[in-house]
Amino acid sequence: MLRLQGASHVQVTAHIREEYAKRSISGLAVTVRGGTALVRPAAVRVVVTGPVALLRQLQPADVQPYVSLVEEGSSPQSLKVAAELASGFGAASVLEIEPAQVTVRPQTPRSHP
Repeated sequence: MLRLQGASHVQVTAHIREEYAKRSISGLAVTVRGGTALVRPAAVRVVVTGPVALLRQLQPADVQPYVSLVEEGSSPQSLKVAAELASGFGAASVLEIEPAQVTVRPQTPRSHP
């Protein structure tokens, strides 16, 4: 119950924000930056959070999971997977990537005789 005493005007401040949700996209291929390599597993699941209206527009091609090669050589590396969202999805963000790390085996270019 609200009672006003003395004043006939009130000021109310309401903070309204868009409804947010999560969206999970599975089977996204992990790309390699900084070289050529085999990635295992080759695909990941990415969970994106953001305004519901924006997530309805999000397509698998708008989410780009990747790893960056940091070392030269041919030995396998365990690297953290990152993901970028396409332009136009700035109000959304990557919440989770599963698996968070993948095994990367750098490949050396083969020379032709």
